[in-house]
Amino acid sequence: MNIALEREGTFSVSHTKSNRAQCGNRGTSVLHYRVRIEGRPEDLNDNGYLLDNKSIPDYFAKKFRNIPHFKSCEDIAKEACHDFCQAVGKEGGRCRRVTVSISGIPGSWITADMYQGGEILTSAAVA
Repeated sequence: MNIALEREGTFSVSHTKSNRAQCGNRGTSVLHYRVRIEGRPEDLNDNGYLLDNKSIPDYFAKKFRNIPHFKSCEDIAKEACHDFCQAVGKEGGRCRRVTVSISGIPGSWITADMYQGGEILTSAAVA
């Protein structure tokens, strides 16, 4: 059996000095995200979940709100995969797959997917 936490929403990026590598069209400041974190029942933390799902919108709001350089969708998705897997571990759980999709243009998504054939993603895999 697999268990998955899924969450989607939007976040704003502002106060950047450079938008040369910006995700989406120039001038876009609101991006959409989709996150999926997978594990098995034995991977749940002591509270019985993989990750507090309220931490997902908080992560995007805090991490990318005031950044010096607007990142590409690819870089945001890749960084978020690593960060969410580490967050699962810090809360006492284990993740086996993390998928993050970012959209800066309606109908277009960039997806990063961390997966090792169903094995637990170790700290080496997320470093």
